[in-house]
Amino acid sequence: MNIVALPGTVEDGTKDPNVDWVSDFEESTRCDVTVQEVATSSEAIDLVKHGGWDVVLVDGSAATKLIDADRVVPINTKLVPNYADVYPYLEDQRWNSVDGQMYGVPNGSTGGKGTPSDTWMVTRDAEHPNCAYMWLDWIISPDTNAQAAERLHFAPATEQACELTTDPDFCASVHAD
Repeated sequence: MNIVALPGTVEDGTKDPNVDWVSDFEESTRCDVTVQEVATSSEAIDLVKHGGWDVVLVDGSAATKLIDADRVVPINTKLVPNYADVYPYLEDQRWNSVDGQMYGVPNGSTGGKGTPSDTWMVTRDAEHPNCAYMWLDWIISPDTNAQAAERLHFAPATEQACELTTDPDFCASVHAD
């Protein structure tokens, strides 16, 4: 599975052996992950336009551009079990849905409640859609989302992730509630 992502959002232990969200995912799903880090969401849009990617993580503005350009597909949230626990203020927003149909799974929020979140999306050209859906569920699972949120300093996507952060005051400090 090929992922386009912003720096630090898909860690496999090569930069820091203590930070690895990919190896356990690969082992438990048998989906091999290849990541292309991009400095900006604009770069991610350019890559996705040329195909060959399964999943992309972009900011809210870029997510709407990908939806409008028909480069991503609607998400069936029933196939993402951890989506049921996403904070309601991150669901069905202008940056991740159209007319109530979800196109993305929120990573969390960089500005707290009501702020557009970085959004995980499945591309129209996904060659590994099953792995893509498993990734969406994995990355917003409480344990993985808590680790990512603390490392990248954003509000997690779920209350359950807040309960697993190492700093008990972390979620309050990033206005997750």
